[in-house]
Amino acid sequence: NQSFYSDSQPSAATSSAPKNWYVNDTSAAGDSYTYGLGSDTNAGDSPNLPVRTLIRAMALAKQYDTIFVDAGLYDSYTVVNSTETAGIHIDTNDITIMGKDSNATVINPPGPNSQDGLYALYADTQTGLLVKNLGFTGAGIGLYFINVDRSVVTGDSASSNSDGFRLE
Repeated sequence: NQSFYSDSQPSAATSSAPKNWYVNDTSAAGDSYTYGLGSDTNAGDSPNLPVRTLIRAMALAKQYDTIFVDAGLYDSYTVVNSTETAGIHIDTNDITIMGKDSNATVINPPGPNSQDGLYALYADTQTGLLVKNLGFTGAGIGLYFINVDRSVVTGDSASSNSDGFRLE
């Protein structure tokens, strides 16, 4: 028989606490969450160093994180698949995205609102989402949830879209 003894201790699991991420357009007008102007070269984890685009914020965010989106018009987009694009594509569970208010924080992806497959906010098969105080405009569908469960949409508005909110 052989035996082995070690007095080393197993390392503690490295779990990260939820983080806050900050998004700001390039203007300080009407801001509530941030003190600096947005740039995607900023770290995004401080009100003084917010990122510029929601695409960058979503790339940084992990499960249980919160993204604070300050007043402004956000017109960037990301590819969902070969025929669909979105201003925000949520692909992570348990994410909070919070705007200043739905009149001040507006998601307006480029393209005509008659375009099929153009969404201001898109999520499929996620759970535990909170989408609060965002305005969606100029998209084929403002907010599009497919098989999204245990989630809350509150204080949001949709205007000048072909469809405002679609939940499937």
